[in-house]
Amino acid sequence: MAIVMGACDKDDSSKDDAAQSIFWSQSFICSYAELPTQDQVEAAVLEKPVAHVDDPANLGWLQKANVQSVKTYQDVRFVLRHKLGTNQTLYHELWGTGPFSKEEKTAAAKFTELSIANDDQSYNREGQSFGYCLYKKTESLHVVSDAAYDAQHPAGTLLDDILDVDFWSAEDFLKSGYNSFFDYLGETTRPIYPESSDGAEVPAVGPFMIESLAEFNRIQRTLINFGFIFMLTKAPDQTSTHRFTITYTNEDGTVLSATTDPATIQGAGK
Repeated sequence: MAIVMGACDKDDSSKDDAAQSIFWSQSFICSYAELPTQDQVEAAVLEKPVAHVDDPANLGWLQKANVQSVKTYQDVRFVLRHKLGTNQTLYHELWGTGPFSKEEKTAAAKFTELSIANDDQSYNREGQSFGYCLYKKTESLHVVSDAAYDAQHPAGTLLDDILDVDFWSAEDFLKSGYNSFFDYLGETTRPIYPESSDGAEVPAVGPFMIESLAEFNRIQRTLINFGFIFMLTKAPDQTSTHRFTITYTNEDGTVLSATTDPATIQGAGK
């Protein structure tokens, strides 16, 4: 998943200011992406994210956790994501002066088609842009554990009602008419709050948000990155070890799934 800060517009010599040609963009979404393949997908338990005020979308600080230690449920974060260092098929404008290959021209035509379909051709400004955007509707995103979590969630049953999901979406901002990053589609959707240097929490301004996984599945989002961070909302009944399997399905019936390493979570009953 990726948020691209500017740098999405092709080189346009009609603009006098060189900086404008770097940061100006006609469309908020600057590139669309195909789904990764199953071989390109991974799940991992992560260290509790450290606030990253300058760029909350930067995933470089999301390191795999030491899963040998017992963690409270608040400190457990796990992710389904595109493996770092593997490539996705992208569609974007023709950048630079050419000459362009047939494949590049075909990709640019696909980008224009998608921009029109998503009513995203009047952003026309400098600032944040959104890259690696999926364009097919999410049918479902589900999580199960190989162990019983509590009385209501035996092993293998959906944990969607006790999970929040942190993700990146262009959909909410586009539907606001480019007016607000905080005009959300969901009732439980809320901004990410990085911690500032003075200890105060301030909302991160951008297309990154948190909502209940149950609501994410109800909305069935389309214009998102393939990258999802999951957070539990309650402790298990007893201290127990869990391998979480995350399964993503889109409207075409494509299924991508991965399982985390085992993580031991402190129970409410200790």
